[in-house]
Amino acid sequence: MSVLVEIDVGSRRPGVPAGEEAVELAKRIASSRHLAFAGLQAYHGAAQHLRSAVERREAIGKAIAACERTVEGLSQTRIPCGIVSGPGTATFELEAASGVYTELQAGSYCFMDGDSAANLQEDGQPFRTFRHSLFVLASVMSTARPGLAVLDAGHKAVAIERGLPTVWQQPELRIVSAADEHARMEYPAGRATPQIGERLRLTMRSASAGRT
Repeated sequence: MSVLVEIDVGSRRPGVPAGEEAVELAKRIASSRHLAFAGLQAYHGAAQHLRSAVERREAIGKAIAACERTVEGLSQTRIPCGIVSGPGTATFELEAASGVYTELQAGSYCFMDGDSAANLQEDGQPFRTFRHSLFVLASVMSTARPGLAVLDAGHKAVAIERGLPTVWQQPELRIVSAADEHARMEYPAGRATPQIGERLRLTMRSASAGRT
């Protein structure tokens, strides 16, 4: 059975320390009668949610160095490292440019959650490499109070572990709270009152629909 050794490249989740400890584990695998060392798992999940490009570049720079150190150690012990897997949606361009990684793990790009879309690019503009393709369709149920509308989609309809959803392409509409079945949405003075039955596309803040 072919296996990967997971190394901790900064997220402080599962994984052995990069470098010597990872090489020692790879040696044990390589000497096993039942296992075959295939490479490294080096995904930096925490870096996917660092807002500024500078922060992500710094975090991935450390991850790249950890991978290079480990690959070099494996090479010195004559253990082939065919796979170095890791890059995610928000950082894959940095990792791919390093020449160290051989496999991408980007998954959130497919639907593009709101949290990933909130990251900033090098020019300070919102992340625009990918576009939203999955929405929750919500309807306006009530506009009984000025500046406030109630929608028929609460946290049973939209994941909120990373924050409340946003209204696609209408930043002036702001979801402010969510119950089981409903959400409260504020809109500014001077903006036309949403119509009862009007449908709005919500984008999830959570990346749970894909890999983060």
